[in-house]
Amino acid sequence: MTVLDEAYSDEMKLLNKFVAQSAVWNVVLRNGNDWYDRYTKSARIVSCDERQTEQARLEDELRALGPTPRQLATSVFSRKSRNRQMGKLIVVIFLPAHRIVYTAEDREKTGLDLMHLADALAVHHTEHGSYPEKLMELVPGILEKPVDLFQQNPFVY
Repeated sequence: MTVLDEAYSDEMKLLNKFVAQSAVWNVVLRNGNDWYDRYTKSARIVSCDERQTEQARLEDELRALGPTPRQLATSVFSRKSRNRQMGKLIVVIFLPAHRIVYTAEDREKTGLDLMHLADALAVHHTEHGSYPEKLMELVPGILEKPVDLFQQNPFVY
């Protein structure tokens, strides 16, 4: 890092501190709530692929939204601009982590579904002395329809 980079970084830290202390947080948080609602809506999409596509689209929109150093610098002169820039900064920093959480949740759900499937196969084997030829033989007596969350199709067996 050059001396110029360090000086710029120190100036940006001071500017960020000023902007953060002089923002109207209700405006900033309202913006964050609006974005959080959009992420929550995307989380309710059942199809894994569709949900991930929508969340990727939201992240692209967030990246384009992020305040530039110039926008932050000009926000020194306008409280309305400060509020807008802080609102952008907050969502750009915190919201992209949601996609990681939802992806981890999908992996855990799939692991649990596979454990239930293995248990159902074991029950069938115990009751019939052999494994079923098709997974649908487990439905409805032992298991609900075994569907792969990521593919939205029955598990391959």
